[in-house]
Amino acid sequence: MSMSLRTVLAEAFRALFRYTGTLVLVLLVVYLLSGFYKIGRSEVGVLTRFGKVVNSRIPPGLHYAFPYPIDIIHKVPVRQVHTMDVLDFSTRYLSGSGRGASFSDVTGLEPYAITGDDNLVAVSLSLKYVISDPVKYLFNFRQASQSVSMVAGRVLTVMIARRGIDHLLTGDRSAFKRQLKAMLQHEMDALGMGIAISLVDITELSPPPAVQPYFEKVVNVKADSMRIINEARGYEGKRLARARATADRTVRQAEARRRNRILEAQGRVERFEARLKEYMRTPDIVASSLLAEYWKRIFSSLKEVRVVTPGRGNGAYLLQFGR
Repeated sequence: MSMSLRTVLAEAFRALFRYTGTLVLVLLVVYLLSGFYKIGRSEVGVLTRFGKVVNSRIPPGLHYAFPYPIDIIHKVPVRQVHTMDVLDFSTRYLSGSGRGASFSDVTGLEPYAITGDDNLVAVSLSLKYVISDPVKYLFNFRQASQSVSMVAGRVLTVMIARRGIDHLLTGDRSAFKRQLKAMLQHEMDALGMGIAISLVDITELSPPPAVQPYFEKVVNVKADSMRIINEARGYEGKRLARARATADRTVRQAEARRRNRILEAQGRVERFEARLKEYMRTPDIVASSLLAEYWKRIFSSLKEVRVVTPGRGNGAYLLQFGR
């Protein structure tokens, strides 16, 4: 009886060990097969082995790694565009749960940013960013989105404090956004956040509602003054254009007169030189001709003139003028 019981127990233990070994083998196979994983099209994988990064950019597709806890796969959506609203200094702070709402709960005051000339302004941002460095994004900050919001709020405070309210309300909004984006990206790169800012949009930039009408009046007055200045500059431009045209025309006329006078003087000189050469050859004839021309100008109404030359006796010569 005892031999039979020992035999039965031995057989039972052998069966148990056999089934247990099979179960362990099955579990081991299942455990090893769990190392297969897939990276989506918009993702990259970061592989850590015992906490150390061994592959920082695993491409999309099917891959294999040692199962947990040896290897851990972190899937990072690098192609996804993340959107965030920064409402720290916005009139819409109650719609969020950020620092603007916390400030209002503690102080009972509305959160506003202070400009460089000690005025208050309500401002809110809308950010769009992508993950540029998966390793930095995963391990440098535990709550990356909250860190982005804090950095954006700090940079916005600095940018607002460097400008007066007139510049903020009436200045070049596009240039302000470009500078804000550049400074925000610089700060994130310095902190090693692994984030690339793709868009910065100012969704609100205005004085507090209580003084909004007064600022609008000031803005309207400045707009009217700029309009008047532009009209005056336009009138000035037209008058200057007319004056320049008149000056150019006067200069051209003077140049034409100068050329005509020079040509006329050159013609007189040439005629005088030609007459001088004739006089040197036949002085009497040339003298008589010059005298005839002179008397013709003096006595243009006479038909003829008889000229008696002293020293030639009673000799005279006749100058006839045609009417």
